[in-house]
Amino acid sequence: MSSTPLRCMNVKMLNLSGPLEKAATLVDVTGVERLVNVECNRDPDWSLQLLQCAASSLEQLSVFYPQEAHLHALQTMPRLRRLHVSHPGGSANEIVPDALAPVLQALPPGYGGLQWLRAWRLPRPTLQSLLSAHGHSLEYLQLRVGTKGRNAWPLSCGDLEDFLRNCNLRALRRLVMVRRDCSHTLAACNLQRAKVQRLLSGTRVLCDLCDHVPVDVL
Repeated sequence: MSSTPLRCMNVKMLNLSGPLEKAATLVDVTGVERLVNVECNRDPDWSLQLLQCAASSLEQLSVFYPQEAHLHALQTMPRLRRLHVSHPGGSANEIVPDALAPVLQALPPGYGGLQWLRAWRLPRPTLQSLLSAHGHSLEYLQLRVGTKGRNAWPLSCGDLEDFLRNCNLRALRRLVMVRRDCSHTLAACNLQRAKVQRLLSGTRVLCDLCDHVPVDVL
């Protein structure tokens, strides 16, 4: 028997709508279990209110260009299991500098934690704290990250195994590294995957290019 479909809301067009439509959405979003295309840069205050109004019921969420308050709101969602969080800027200069990055706290007691996470272009300390907070439950992780190179994090990363070692990903079963616009050579990728595989012995470690892995979406 199939499970009951989630109550969903796609706010892609509402991100650009007027105040009356947005005010109505704050009422309609109560009880929604899947919320997608929240673009926090369009209207940061409304986006934060939207996340707060839906926090108690959300199980799946996609959020783009989050600011510090939006990221902290993610930690107030006790039922959240699947999350796509991204700062999809076109250049490294659009990434929040590490010195200004919000660091997230451990989940409150009773929160189940994420099982599925797609994280693109977050500051390194923010991503590390997010992974650490959900390390007990996270089973699938998709990172847009490069191999060793001359670009800024995360488009280049020469120490991914050291970064992940501090995240305590004890439930992880699958890690997919997405290389779009990132540093990537076959030799560097093989070395990076081998190091990460030794660290995460019970996890399948994949590169979307080398392993021809389709990129899962929320």
